[in-house]
Amino acid sequence: MSRTSPGAGRPPQIALAALGDTSTLIEAASDYRRRRALLVEALNGIDGIDCPLPDGGMFAFPDVSGLLRDRGWSSSADLAIWLLDTTHLAVVPGEAFNAPGCGANDCADLGAVSIPFLVSVAEQVLGARQIDRLHVVGHSMGGLTALVLADGAPARIASFTNIEGNVAPEDCFLS
Repeated sequence: MSRTSPGAGRPPQIALAALGDTSTLIEAASDYRRRRALLVEALNGIDGIDCPLPDGGMFAFPDVSGLLRDRGWSSSADLAIWLLDTTHLAVVPGEAFNAPGCGANDCADLGAVSIPFLVSVAEQVLGARQIDRLHVVGHSMGGLTALVLADGAPARIASFTNIEGNVAPEDCFLS
């Protein structure tokens, strides 16, 4: 059995035609690239951080190992806690990308990792650290988590940035 889809062989042209005027998208992509370049430049200006400019996307993946070594911290989680305590900036430590069920971590029930669970954990951390007001940055599943956190307590949110975040739970999964 063979299967074909409408417009096979020309998907980019079909997608662009469906979008119509793409000037706003092109401007937004240019703005994201400019912001990424500014972020990478600023990160590289910090002693102990090395952040190469990625070939594509709007992400920055800084290597903070020099900073960790200079400060005597054992992991990027220590840096994340320091940032939260001193600047009220919540960031995701690199260890978090080894999500439950992936890499070295084991999780018997990935279904237990849900948006309400993640929001609850974030609220507990903020409470334990006595953080009343903060800047929230979320990405992907963390984007939806950050959005729900912000919606639940808008008065405590100084700013909200959703970087390529999902806006519906069905878009979120751990793979």
